[in-house]
Amino acid sequence: MKKLFFMAFIAVAFGVGAHAKSNHVLHGLFCNTEAQIDETVAHMALKLTPRAAVELTNEKMIACVWADKVHYMIASPFIINEIKADFSLIKYQGTLVGVLVGGNIRPVEPPVQIFFVTPERLKGAKVLGGA
Repeated sequence: MKKLFFMAFIAVAFGVGAHAKSNHVLHGLFCNTEAQIDETVAHMALKLTPRAAVELTNEKMIACVWADKVHYMIASPFIINEIKADFSLIKYQGTLVGVLVGGNIRPVEPPVQIFFVTPERLKGAKVLGGA
């Protein structure tokens, strides 16, 4: 019941209709560029935790986030490709439209392009190029 209320609140906060259906509320690895996602996942393939892998990628500048205590709200994700290692991840590009912190939605204005990975395919995500 709480989840239904939450999803209804998100739909109202970010518009109703086809655009709202493309929003996803996610935890996980988010980076500014696709190359930074690749670098961080390569660190994870060496058996590092996601948090440690992000710290290595962020040595020179903050480029990636391991969002495990907040949710990122992503609109219109596109599948870039699938990463196969000891684990399988799907790499996406999407638009960061908000952050959910402690049950409060913080809109991101203006929305920004972001790259991220998930272990599963997001419903409604389109495939970019030949991925």
